[in-house]
Parts: sequence; C-alpha cells; structure tokens
Amino acid sequence: MLYFVPPPLVGGEAKVKLRCLLKKRLLNPLSWIREEPLYKKLLTVLFMLVAITAGCNQQQEHKQVVPRANFERTGIYHAQSSTLKEVVWEQNGASYLEAAPILADGIVFWGGRDGTLRATDFNNGNPLWQTPLDGPLSSTAVVDGLRLVIGTEAGTLYLLEAKTGRVTAQISVGAPILTSPVVQNDLAVVGCRDGSLRAIDLVKQSQAWTLDTDVPVAKGMAMSNGVIYAGNARGIVVAVDGKTGQEKWRFKGRGAIVAGPTFAFGQVYFGTRGRMFYALDAATGKQAWQVRTGNEVRSTAAVTPDKIVFGCDNSQVYALNRTDGKQLWQFKAKGMIDTGPTITTNTVYFGSRDKNAYAVSLEKGELLGSWNADNWVTADLLPTVDGVLVAVRSGKLVKLR
Repeated sequence: MLYFVPPPLVGGEAKVKLRCLLKKRLLNPLSWIREEPLYKKLLTVLFMLVAITAGCNQQQEHKQVVPRANFERTGIYHAQSSTLKEVVWEQNGASYLEAAPILADGIVFWGGRDGTLRATDFNNGNPLWQTPLDGPLSSTAVVDGLRLVIGTEAGTLYLLEAKTGRVTAQISVGAPILTSPVVQNDLAVVGCRDGSLRAIDLVKQSQAWTLDTDVPVAKGMAMSNGVIYAGNARGIVVAVDGKTGQEKWRFKGRGAIVAGPTFAFGQVYFGTRGRMFYALDAATGKQAWQVRTGNEVRSTAAVTPDKIVFGCDNSQVYALNRTDGKQLWQFKAKGMIDTGPTITTNTVYFGSRDKNAYAVSLEKGELLGSWNADNWVTADLLPTVDGVLVAVRSGKLVKLR
C-alpha cells in the first residue's frame, strides 16, 4: 500500500522504498494501473509530479554561472556571433570597472571600484537593484544557485540573494580578495593579496583551510575535477586539492603571473610578465612546452580543441597551436591587451587599452568588427545569445550587437 507523503518528510529507508516503487511502476505502468484502486493511482501520479518538480527546483537552486564560462576558465561560450556595431543600451556605474559582468536568468551582475554590486535587466538595461559592499570589487561574482558569492578588497566574502541583492552573510577572510571564488559543495576558495589561498565553509561561515604562496595571487584561478590551479606574482603555479588544501605540485615560470591559468585537455596554460607562455601537464606539473612572446602577458588564455588565444602588452593577440605552441595567427590592435579573449563558434572577442572592443575571426584572426569606448576596455567581454556585454574602465556597462 502506498500513502502520499510530502517530499520534505520523506527520508532514509522510506525514501529508498518509494524510489524503488516509483521506478518499478514507471518501467511497467500497465501493471499497477490495472491492479490499484483509482485513488491510489491518483496519489501515485501526484507524488510523481511533486517529485519531478522538486528535482527541477533542486537543479535550479544548484545551477552555477561563473566567469569565463566555466571553472576551467576556457572562455568558450555557446553564443551568437556579433560584429559589435550596434549599441543596445548603456548603464553607468560610479567608478571604473576592471571585472567582467556575469549573466544569469536575464540579469546582469556587475561591480566596480566603488564597491557597489549592481543588477541590470539584460534585455533593456534597466537597473534592478544595487547593494553597497565594504570595499572595491576587482573580481566577478559567481552565481551559485539562487545566491551570489563575491569577495571584496576589504577582505570580506559576501553571500547575497541574486533576485533582491539582499546580503545574507558576510564573512571576514583576513586579506584582500583578488579572485572570483571557486565554489563547490558549499566551499568557496579565494586568492588573496597576501599570497594565500583560503577556503571558506559557506555553511559554517568559517575558514576550512589556507595555503600560503608567499606573494599576491593572480586574478583568476582554474579548477577541474576538484583540483584548483592558481598563479602568483613570483611566476609560480600551484595545484591544490580544493577540498583539503593539500598541495599537489608547483611549477615556477619566468616572470610574474598577472592573469590566472586555464585548464583544458589535461593541461594548464598561462603567460607571464617575463614574456613567456607555458603549457604544463595538469597531473604532474611538468612542462609540456613553452614559447617566447613579443611582450608581457597579462591575459588569461582562451582554449579550443586546437587553438590557444591570448593577448599581449605589445598590442597583439596571438593564436597558437594547442599541442605544440606554434603560432597560427596574430592580430594587432593599437594598445595593450589586458583582457582574456572569449570565444564563440567562429569569433574571438577582446578589449584593449586603445579604447576599443574587437571581434576577429577564430580561424584567421581577421577583423570582423569593433566598437570605440570612452576609456580602456580591460575586463573580459561576455558573449551571450543576444549580443556582447562590455565593461569599460570609466564605469560604463554596454550591451552591443
């Protein structure tokens, strides 16, 4: 006999039995339709619908949206290509922007040096809410289910309701936060100016572990299969178990690492201010290859199955063969490239200190379009299904098509 029990009250052995019964009936629906009285049939169907709805809601609550498309930081987006010719809307903030925006469920979340986190309607650019935090925002928020997780340079990690902007928790980390959090199973890992990686338990609101890398952590960390990859100002990349904080390996390159590494296809890719670009084996930290670049690299690389694309201080964007580092093409802008390129199916997007946002072809690096801003474009461009979001140093957020 099956009695209807609301899902929150179902647990333990009862939950297992109900799952087995539902599975059996779903696999052989005609048998129980013939056997059971009508009211039991109706209750069973109702329970199935409630269970399915609860599962969908649970998936929604645990959806994550992160900078550069994924925690590996590959910068690859499933979006339509744009030539950046049409301005759809503009929004002005109170101070300059160095962190990229993020988009989830039709809302753009963005913040700047004034320490205010903002939410804007993606379709029309109307402001939805804004929440002042305790320090400058130099990194992008992470959407973790129905909440936002973001750190400030005042050393505070914030949790906010994504819909309203209401602060639900603020946790003192103990050092200025430079990176977007890497969030997994209610554990948020951030990189700090004092050279530490710090893991914060979001349930207990306390520190779980810390790892010292001695000097400021590069602005961005990658994660794959629970392992976090971070660089620092001494040119060191460390691989750390995200759950325990145990160091797996470290590699020292030539020159400071400003932009975080990228993980893809079993390798870790990064450039340095020592005019070098490296590929490492992600499991061992051993160098796979290295290439000399034309100038300092402050750009996180975008990685496709066959190409690596990154910017350089000599105003060039380079595309290298992913397997051996040989140059495939280069595009010359008119100013330094700080942004990490982002990629759609056939287009590469990036900004420059020449006050332009660019779209070039992924295949050959040919110019497809550009847009002139009123200041430097140093934050990563965000391609979407309906245009590209550009954060300008002057504090302006712009949607282009």
